[in-house]
Amino acid sequence: MKKLMILCIVVALLLCSCSRKNESSNVDNITENGSEVTLPSDKAGTEENPDETGNAAEDTKTEETKENMEENEKGDVIKSLEDDLNKDGENEIIEIIQVTSKGENGEGTEEVEGKIRIKDKSNVREKTFVKKAQGFTGLMRDMSISDLDGDGYKDIFIIIPETGNTFSLSYFYIYSYKLDKSYLFNTDNKLAEFCKGFKFTYKGRGMLNIENDTYGFKVTVNLAETGIFPISDDEAGIQYNNSWVEPMPTEIGPSSKLTLVDTGDGAEIAVPLPVFGASVSNVIGEVDLFYSVNKDFEPVMKRFEIHLLDMGKKVKVGEWIIKQ
Repeated sequence: MKKLMILCIVVALLLCSCSRKNESSNVDNITENGSEVTLPSDKAGTEENPDETGNAAEDTKTEETKENMEENEKGDVIKSLEDDLNKDGENEIIEIIQVTSKGENGEGTEEVEGKIRIKDKSNVREKTFVKKAQGFTGLMRDMSISDLDGDGYKDIFIIIPETGNTFSLSYFYIYSYKLDKSYLFNTDNKLAEFCKGFKFTYKGRGMLNIENDTYGFKVTVNLAETGIFPISDDEAGIQYNNSWVEPMPTEIGPSSKLTLVDTGDGAEIAVPLPVFGASVSNVIGEVDLFYSVNKDFEPVMKRFEIHLLDMGKKVKVGEWIIKQ
């Protein structure tokens, strides 16, 4: 009997030990299975994050591009036309844009900026041609499309008005779409030196000498033959001997203003300069300069004409071809 009880106790201990071993094995299996489930879940989350970041960057870039386009498109269109500037058989849209802005901190005189905006089927190109205080003259007096430098491609020519003390002034801006090059002409030291070279000398009895030492130009004018004859020699001496050529493109009259001239085999830019007699209130003549545009897309003076004025009527008294 005693042996039977001992045997039962041993069997019970063995059964208890096996039960604990099975529980430990089940716990290990759950931990391993849990790791296998959790790791793929974490890995999937890591792969999604770069995609989300990439999409956000693309959205930001698109918005910035739209903002830049809107920024480039600002301003009022004051003139628009179409022409083929690059000889591809399709017209570009050429717009003159006016952009108005205040001074620093939004205060002070308003500044007006003039831009050329050129649109083709895939690109937009903008160039500023003038910046000045807003006034009554406006951005431009005229715009023309012409082959200025003779390369077979059309260029843009703009006349910009300005206000002087006595007369309206003008200067011009030219732009080559092919070369993406521009030039702004108003006045410079060369033009000032050219004007200083002129000398008017009244010799008496209606005879007037006009010369320019820089180019070796000289002409003697009989004022009686031109219909221009002063009341007296003294008045003529005061008027002509104290005269000078002003180195500023000036709008002297309807037939005396900065213009683009079609010569048939090219284009010339006519620039009138006033000749003042003793004072700026007395315009006695004008010197008309004629420019062509060279291969470097810069205006070069080719010739000039001398005119005297009689009651507003122009009388040509001399011409000079400049040797290049």
